[in-house]
Amino acid sequence: MYGMDTNITELYDLVLHIDCINADGAVEIICDVAKRPCFHTTPVAKRKLKELLEAAKNYSNSSASAS
Repeated sequence: MYGMDTNITELYDLVLHIDCINADGAVEIICDVAKRPCFHTTPVAKRKLKELLEAAKNYSNSSASAS
């Protein structure tokens, strides 16, 4: 769709060879990785998400009132 070769593993943060594990094993690996500190939400990221949510709400409200 975007002219990218989806087989290039460098495009992904995590690549699982599902020939070697079943779906339950893949889920377990993904959940374990997601629990690592580097994936925890920081206060800065939380603040940014709140700002984006407010901007989206404001945009939605202004679009609705303009129609």
